Amino acid sequence: MRKRKKVFIVIIAVLAIWLGITFYFIAQHSVIGKEARIEQTVVFEDMTIELNSLVVCNFEDDLSDFSAPRNKLKDKVLSNLPQSLIVPYVRIQYLYSTPYKIDNEFWRTAFFGKCIFGRQTETTDFPEYFRDNISIRVLDSDGVEYSSESSMRYEDKGQEIDFMIGGRDFLIERLQEGMKVFVKHLESGQEREFEINFQDFVTYKHNNSFGKTFPFPYKL
Repeated sequence: MRKRKKVFIVIIAVLAIWLGITFYFIAQHSVIGKEARIEQTVVFEDMTIELNSLVVCNFEDDLSDFSAPRNKLKDKVLSNLPQSLIVPYVRIQYLYSTPYKIDNEFWRTAFFGKCIFGRQTETTDFPEYFRDNISIRVLDSDGVEYSSESSMRYEDKGQEIDFMIGGRDFLIERLQEGMKVFVKHLESGQEREFEINFQDFVTYKHNNSFGKTFPFPYKL
């Protein structure tokens, strides 16, 4: 009986440790994002800019999880697994990982929109024209700008560009005072200003341990 009791205690201890480790890694997948839908349109002579949303979030992808030694080990394991076990392995491997760098004080910002060019535009290199002629700035209540990063998605021969203007180190306490977005056409000097109030933001608490999609597009 004593031996069975010891075995039972060991099993319980192992399960407790496993559950503790599992809950720790699940917590590493928990992040927070806030989104303010803007849904405004700015019309210039040669283009229309749709302002979609401003997102602030407390995380970014932890690229160290994709380091070369770790990737080699993953590839080696995957190459030796039967086809039926590949998907379960990938899911388990992702569960027991730390995919994000989380900072609950200094957040990231991402402003999303679309630029639609008119027929009268002289150039067909729309991404270059957009970079050279449009200035989009996102500012907090203290006048600090968060427009240091940008990315675009553009299809050849199309007349639309999806864009993201982003920044880092946004002190989340300043969100209480709201933010501003300035859109300026550099060639004509035309500029529009939009205010985003704290009440406009919807908060999303998300955990993707089991593959659930994030509720808004936080990156292009």
